[in-house]
Amino acid sequence: VGGVLPGGPGYVEECQHVKGLDGYAHGFPWCCRPLPGEPIMGVMRLGPGVNGERQGVVQVHHQNCAKAKETVVEDLVPLRWERTTQPTQVDIVVECIDRIGIMRDIIALFSDHHVSLNSAVCIVHKGTNTASARLSVGITDVTQLNQIIDRIRTLGDVFDVRRVVTNPPSPSSSLPPPSSAGFV
Repeated sequence: VGGVLPGGPGYVEECQHVKGLDGYAHGFPWCCRPLPGEPIMGVMRLGPGVNGERQGVVQVHHQNCAKAKETVVEDLVPLRWERTTQPTQVDIVVECIDRIGIMRDIIALFSDHHVSLNSAVCIVHKGTNTASARLSVGITDVTQLNQIIDRIRTLGDVFDVRRVVTNPPSPSSSLPPPSSAGFV
């Protein structure tokens, strides 16, 4: 019996567009969250199954993930991405000089590259003339993400842009999940 472990402990979301998962329960772990186009590998783990029984669950990791590299070879499952045009959520953080119009300039780049902006949270750092923006965007693959990050870096007042892979909030936390409006 295959399927997704929605909201299961340690899993982000359904593994859409990954070939090789037929017949397996599966999910993306929080540790690395690979994007379409990045090298991936499946790691077989024992997880919750039907009627409380344990079953094999495939975790889809980035090939460079430290947790996945600790795995014995017998537990690896060959996987690859399907081609897709559906967007995948990813969070980026932009550190910049606080000036009028900087967010407009960044948002215009998303529009120019056909990237949807799903949420934006900006924080001005008082007394430093700097600001941070956490942006949740929909990208089709890692190449598109790298292109938009490179383009944002060309803006004169931007001094850092990076992808964010966030661990889940603790169960007692009131913080929103990574791709919501909260700035973690």
